[in-house]
Amino acid sequence: MGTPLSSLVLVLLTALQQPSAPPRGVVDVFQPGAEACWAIEQGGQRLGECTTRYEGEVSLGSLRAHLFHDQVRLELATPGGKLEQRFSVELWTDSAGQPLRFDFRAQIGDAKSAVEGAFTGGKAELVVRQGPSEKPLSVKVPDDVYLLTNNFVSQLELALLLAPEGPLTLFSVNALQTFPFTRKRVETPDGTLVYEDSLGERLTLSAEGRLLLLELPPQKLTMRRVEEKVERFTIELARHALAADIEREEVQIVDGDVSLAGTLTRKKGLVGKGGKLPAVFFLSGSGPQDREGFSSGLDVGTHEILDRLTREGYLVLRVDDRGVGASTGPTADMDFADLVEDGRRAARFLLARPEVDPARVVAIGHSEGGLSAPVLAAEEPLAAIVLMAAPGRTLEELLREQLLFGKKREGASAAELEGFAAELDGFLDAIAKGEALDPQGIPAELALFVPARAWLESHLGRDPLPFLAKVRCPILILQGGRDVQVSAERDTPKLVAALDAAKHTDHELKLFPALDHLFKKASDPPSELDYLKARPVDPEFLDALVSWLQARLMK
Repeated sequence: MGTPLSSLVLVLLTALQQPSAPPRGVVDVFQPGAEACWAIEQGGQRLGECTTRYEGEVSLGSLRAHLFHDQVRLELATPGGKLEQRFSVELWTDSAGQPLRFDFRAQIGDAKSAVEGAFTGGKAELVVRQGPSEKPLSVKVPDDVYLLTNNFVSQLELALLLAPEGPLTLFSVNALQTFPFTRKRVETPDGTLVYEDSLGERLTLSAEGRLLLLELPPQKLTMRRVEEKVERFTIELARHALAADIEREEVQIVDGDVSLAGTLTRKKGLVGKGGKLPAVFFLSGSGPQDREGFSSGLDVGTHEILDRLTREGYLVLRVDDRGVGASTGPTADMDFADLVEDGRRAARFLLARPEVDPARVVAIGHSEGGLSAPVLAAEEPLAAIVLMAAPGRTLEELLREQLLFGKKREGASAAELEGFAAELDGFLDAIAKGEALDPQGIPAELALFVPARAWLESHLGRDPLPFLAKVRCPILILQGGRDVQVSAERDTPKLVAALDAAKHTDHELKLFPALDHLFKKASDPPSELDYLKARPVDPEFLDALVSWLQARLMK
């Protein structure tokens, strides 16, 4: 991928620590929205800058993570002019600042490349993208590794503030390998915190441990902390590529103050019976997702499902969730009813399309989308619905189970579990009563839900089974046996029993013992960290989905 400073090799280290005790984690030293900037200079000449912004605590699949947006812009003199280089890193870390996932993008002139990585199970699972090519790699890493990218002094500061004393192991995004790092304190007349490291760099820190200055004397290179606001940029990579046999049509579903941006896909040259085609639309799970199924850097796998259905002869509608990508509309205080209405907009859009057979329109709902689909099927003339990992219990039951399981896995004692359960129950009760909540006064696991309290409140006490019992069209229930969010033992049987009790005449359950919530192969035992690995949607799952739909819509 080349070095950003051409012949200048600027390798940033990690981890220095003041003699005082280190902070406990990211939230102790960073406030959401906090920004910083360092000017990059050589021989007194400004080359560019590095900037960082801490976005706060976010969801990463079913994990909690801390999100940093870091950027570097450089403008270097070259024969015949100047060459602008831009680099960006979205970095998701755990509470100790150690990487869970990253998305690195580089643009040098018009050339673009990227590296995506996930850290789990003692490995960094990587995908290197150079133009249209992709290369997967797997690198062994220790659990206490810190991330570093050339020229990203922001990542250096993160490690300086959070890493423990002693030798460290760094993972270089540019070299795609680990290397050791050591440093030593330099005595100064005025007691300023200055260190020299094994890479030949000299670091000056503030009394609070903030990185004020990095110097690389042999190259006359410095990175100096400055009080500046720098315009941020985006490096856009090519969207999910479709094969040449698939046609795309960009569409906009406008209804009042909501505008859902999407894509219609069909097999090239396909004409249905009487000019009409069966159609499918997808209802995504919780959390913001784009039309191809990417959420907070995770590949949920939606595009694989919808591409397969497109090739099987369906007109497929895929949309960006409201507030994601090109979709717009009110997002403050969004609740479950808003999600259902956006699904209704997609359904009615397809039902009104002239090339669509209105008697053959199907909704596929994943996770929370599996709650929306039955509501729509009971009110709209859908030909069938598919429920992928759909809950059979209330959200508070699932939430309680998931959070307590996470605490137990972390080694919480019985007394600690009991105390947390009481705090969780009190939190849910306060949400239901509309009481004010101070995120600083509740456990971090619960504070994450405060900004989405309208959504959470709309789910409280909502039993999905009565809505499912109203559906009369065919229903396919798909469930992974290693799903750690929706249970094959505690959720799926409730769905089947509700349909049996309602004397529903055409429903079927297909269980995939080795698959997870995303219908991808899971580790044994399963873990939420599986979400961080690059894995395809299981082909047997895709075959089963297609077979069931073909039997009902392609007669």
